[in-house]
Amino acid sequence: MGSVHSPREFGQPDNDAGALRAEQSRSRQAGLGGNRRGARSLAGGLVLVVAIGVALDLERHRSLTHFNTPVEFEFTEGSKGPSQGGPVIRDGRGLTQQARKLHTGDGVGQDWKQALKLYRQAAALGDGDAMSWIGLMYAEGDGVETDPDQAIKWFKKAADAGDSDGLANLGWMYQDGVGIAQDYKLALHWFGKAADRGNAEAMNRLGLMHADGLGTAKNPQEAHRLFKMAADRGNSGGINNLAWLYRDGLGVKQDQSKARRLFEKAANMGNEVSAWCLAALLDEGKGGPAIPKAAAERLLQAAKGGQADAVKHLGGTMEHWSPATRIEVKRALAKLGKYNGALDGNWDEASRAAARAVMPG
Repeated sequence: MGSVHSPREFGQPDNDAGALRAEQSRSRQAGLGGNRRGARSLAGGLVLVVAIGVALDLERHRSLTHFNTPVEFEFTEGSKGPSQGGPVIRDGRGLTQQARKLHTGDGVGQDWKQALKLYRQAAALGDGDAMSWIGLMYAEGDGVETDPDQAIKWFKKAADAGDSDGLANLGWMYQDGVGIAQDYKLALHWFGKAADRGNAEAMNRLGLMHADGLGTAKNPQEAHRLFKMAADRGNSGGINNLAWLYRDGLGVKQDQSKARRLFEKAANMGNEVSAWCLAALLDEGKGGPAIPKAAAERLLQAAKGGQADAVKHLGGTMEHWSPATRIEVKRALAKLGKYNGALDGNWDEASRAAARAVMPG
């Protein structure tokens, strides 16, 4: 499959002014407030995260294990291609793998121009994955002028070559209005086609559209069905969003214990939104006993991943967190060599400075 754009999470305030958490947030991180209530996630395990707002910061590493016969090659330090002793790559998949490393700077010097050249060579050999990556380069302006028409063209080429991520990326462009007029109906159309081909990320995004009533009537039961389909395929965003439904009782009977297990599963896959949601449940003792040490670990996991609420809380007063969890956060920071103050429930500037030291940027 080709690379899928994966959006971010953004917060929505709870209508209850006394609530400590926000009503579930969704596809982007940009705009997340100080609410502790975590986000609906669209970030899957095998997707490319591209820039909309603050996001998950261009995490461009996709698994290539779906290739039946991956082509191996070596890069020498500082090189822009295979080492002279490595094999000459003549197939589209191998060229795409090589281009991806240059595109993302994964173990080699980042070189967008050379990456695009190799993607084009792979595309000429019929590799749909490469076509999706070319589309993303035009959508994002990576080494080229941003060109939505070219992005759409290449996503359609990818889809025609059998790459369902090309269809999903078309859905993303129409849903978010990336260089084109926003059109929820067309987004549903393209996500639907991608989902019909088994694309888990498209299932996840369709679920959010049904949950929010974007281009269709609100239907939490249909959202649940789609999130579960995505989750069953190992999509961490789908797992997170399924947990969100059970936590808040949307379209299903509320089950905090099940939500907690699902958030933990997604957090263990590296989903920082789920780590944030799980931290809150562990701190409050919802869905199971309160476990301050685990709450602190998940809160720091979320912050290290750039989850905006976690960053804001650790950089703020931590007033909504139990003293026991604050102590455990300090203890964890001390083990990392970032904090040497008192292990108490106070959250002062020294505590905030220590927390900022483990955050990205």
